[in-house]
Amino acid sequence: MTMKGTNNAVGITLTNATVVAAIAQALRTNTTYGPVSLGLYSWAVGVCGSGYEVTSTGSICACNTGYTIRPCIGNWNWGAIDGYTCSYDVEDTTSSSCGCCPAPWCPTRAESCSSNVDCECLWMTVTGDASTTTSRTTTTTTTTIPRITTTVSAQRINTITYSQNFTVSGTPSDQCTAWEVFRAQLIAQPYTLMTMKGTNNAVGITLTNATVVAAIAQALRTNTTYGPVSLDLYSWAVGVCGSGYEVTSTGSICACNTGYTIRPCIGNWNWGAIDGYTCSASSQTMTLIFQY
Repeated sequence: MTMKGTNNAVGITLTNATVVAAIAQALRTNTTYGPVSLGLYSWAVGVCGSGYEVTSTGSICACNTGYTIRPCIGNWNWGAIDGYTCSYDVEDTTSSSCGCCPAPWCPTRAESCSSNVDCECLWMTVTGDASTTTSRTTTTTTTTIPRITTTVSAQRINTITYSQNFTVSGTPSDQCTAWEVFRAQLIAQPYTLMTMKGTNNAVGITLTNATVVAAIAQALRTNTTYGPVSLDLYSWAVGVCGSGYEVTSTGSICACNTGYTIRPCIGNWNWGAIDGYTCSASSQTMTLIFQY
């Protein structure tokens, strides 16, 4: 799980699978979790406002410095990435006033003021309930603080992935079986991109033309030829090679050339390559991903 943003583009990453799963479950089921301390951070999930927050600070609905996301708090203290998580500090005080603000909740960094009328006091309880008004201790004036509503829309990303290890001078068998299973999964979907990558190039190449991606998926699933279609530096095609179908960025089906080609069912050791010569290639992992 990674938390990052404008303040820190790299952010922080939690790699403990047990804690990551627990945080995900707590957020999904509206339950509290933690704090659990790991390294420099204390991970927790809890109620803040009308929803739940996740934090690396160990404190729920608190103003502090760290990594906190709480979009449903109902005010402007929605958290921060690698920064102060509120627009003002707040503190509990039993005194009759906090600077010019009334007790019990007052900004500790309030600017100097000559009267309560000048004071902008933030009311926020530890449960995240933010008042829409601030009462003055020596005046009948009431100031309305508008709420800020933030809507977060999360788009689900789905992938269908083929990834197998191929051995130099070896004839694929299990890899061909996995390829057939993979192809059958490529039913009609709103595909957005396709990526070919592997040992030779961990980033690989990505096709983002949704129309061509969908056509390649359909051709692979239905055992039909497609292309070649030239886009930028690559020429995309699907066709028969051996007992099955291959996908290639080279424009040539069942050929020996240099590029990105996957053909696990060819029946010999010319099963393709990622960013390399596609016949008698060195041992490598080849991966094909469809995203929608």
